Amino acid sequence: MLWYADPVGASLALALRWLGPAWSFSGALVLQCAAAAGAAWWLGRRVCGSGSGAFVCACVAGPSAYLVGVLHSGFSEYAGVWVLALFLGVLLDWLDRGERWWAPPLVMGLAALQAVYYGLFCAVVAGCLVVGPGRRWVRIRRVAVVVGFGSLLVLPLLLLVRASVLHPAAIMPLESAPGWVATLPAVDLLGFLAPFDWYSPDTPALGNPGILHVHHLGLVALAFAALGWGHPRAGSVRWGAVVWAVIGLGPALMVGRELVQVAGGPVPLPGRLLFGDGAVLQVIHHPYRLVALTLPLLGLLAALGSERLGRWAPLVGLVVIVEAWALSPAPFPLVGTDPRPPAVYDELPPGAVLDLPPDLRAPNRSYRLWSVSHGRPVPYALSRWLSPSLRQDPEVRELLQDLRLPPRLRNRDIPAREAPWLPTVEHGGLVGLGFGAVVVHEDLLAEQERRRLERRLHERFGPPSRVDGPRVRWDVGAGP
Repeated sequence: MLWYADPVGASLALALRWLGPAWSFSGALVLQCAAAAGAAWWLGRRVCGSGSGAFVCACVAGPSAYLVGVLHSGFSEYAGVWVLALFLGVLLDWLDRGERWWAPPLVMGLAALQAVYYGLFCAVVAGCLVVGPGRRWVRIRRVAVVVGFGSLLVLPLLLLVRASVLHPAAIMPLESAPGWVATLPAVDLLGFLAPFDWYSPDTPALGNPGILHVHHLGLVALAFAALGWGHPRAGSVRWGAVVWAVIGLGPALMVGRELVQVAGGPVPLPGRLLFGDGAVLQVIHHPYRLVALTLPLLGLLAALGSERLGRWAPLVGLVVIVEAWALSPAPFPLVGTDPRPPAVYDELPPGAVLDLPPDLRAPNRSYRLWSVSHGRPVPYALSRWLSPSLRQDPEVRELLQDLRLPPRLRNRDIPAREAPWLPTVEHGGLVGLGFGAVVVHEDLLAEQERRRLERRLHERFGPPSRVDGPRVRWDVGAGP
């Protein structure tokens, strides 16, 4: 049994599959976004006791810049912010009033089902909220109940994930997991407030505009959260939110896309306990996802702060949305993606498809997207430049020997981990490997690369079988 990264979103998409692949995926995301706003509204209503407070909380944690960035990037498992708002609500019920001890562990398990690290974030924020009103030992015991019983639900999922990434058939094997090391970007302090198209890391400049790391919180939400920090009803989250905010700064201090260096190394922060060497979240590349649990905490404090405006409090929520959608780095309106494959894939012969050039930046993602519609296997996976069997085969090596490989082996800011070629093993060439077609994307090649590659294909397989603008296909079973 292999673990799938987004079982909740996949279940929603499965229920909507009659809409087709693109609309069912989009529909699942829309439902999760609506649930995020709904859960945050419920959280605000329970703590603030007013509709206006609930509305502000929903506006901060629901249609946030972070969530818009997640939608743009296609990280469907991170769209489940709703489960984090729900966890915070039932956790406060248990810590403050001793109600329903079983609810926080259950929702913590549900958060891990949504995204395993969301479940771990819940355990950490529960520990942060040990600092709160009431008798200290009572609060510690209640947090221990949540973490202890919640871990019983999360641990089997962690073991399943571990077994999956170690499995020979894993889409993302453990050795290709990007992970975080002290030379990679952390959570940039400027990213919490930087406007417009400022990204850290600057993924569009690195060749992958389809992935945007957005952790913008906004000046308005932060200002009203500061006002709400001293509110009487903020007592249960006041200092716990501060502790989580420090953890949310990530594993190292980063400002303006640069890690702050002291004594020859980056300044470590408490978040390093989660992402450093040997830590449970080390395999996760970018720690900006910590902001997902910051959002309901921020929304709750901003809702309490907005009460100072009386009947004008709902305006705070509207301004927060305007800032998130119009002034933050989040791309709005969202950029659409056409999942339909180009005509060059029409009437494919049996067998897998090799798209050239392989490129870990945007091209490999397009090849995988089109494979959903044309239904043929492709030799690419998440963070994998090309499958090992092709990197061993001498015919494939000969075809690709003139490509400029270094920029194509690097995925965004992740250092290249795969050697372009492996020790030679004879697999019988493309036909022996089960390939039925090769598609050359000329617009992704330099002129010299294109000429040499197409000459070799012509010598080996004869004239192309189909031409569709800048895309040329050879059906490799036909021979010259």
